[in-house]
Amino acid sequence: MSSLATTLPVSGTLVSMAVGAAFVALLELTATWLMELKTSGPLAAGMTYWPLLPGIILATILYRAVFLSRWVPVLVFSGMAALIDGGAVMSVVSSTPAVMAGTALIGYGAGASVGPGLLMAALAVRTRYIARAFAVVELLRSEATFIIGPIFMHVARSDVGRLDTGIYV
Repeated sequence: MSSLATTLPVSGTLVSMAVGAAFVALLELTATWLMELKTSGPLAAGMTYWPLLPGIILATILYRAVFLSRWVPVLVFSGMAALIDGGAVMSVVSSTPAVMAGTALIGYGAGASVGPGLLMAALAVRTRYIARAFAVVELLRSEATFIIGPIFMHVARSDVGRLDTGIYV
């Protein structure tokens, strides 16, 4: 298990933690924005998430192309960049089309970063220890989601505690 403490597995684990948590937090913030400020119903808010699917499909196709090659870290980096860009698009432009474009970017970002990041962690571990390694990584990922989500919400509401003057403007 000490092989998990080397550079590539640590990087993959950290990326999976951060991107997974940011993905969930961005979806929660978007749903809050759509239903509280835009007064969309739950169905209309949920329908703005359909661009996640093409983003994830694109990430899956690219992941298959670079699987077990030296380009996996590049794919992970592109996913992180797409997630950041998607969050920026959704926070700067407050319109439903911008949310949909941002959703496509964060879908690609999650698809290109979380799974490949886990692969980076798993490749450093002997086969008989892989289940233990994934258990540790998934525990860390789930904890990061619960820690980062409230932080994102605090930042979104940071300007006098109002959603309409926080990130959503």
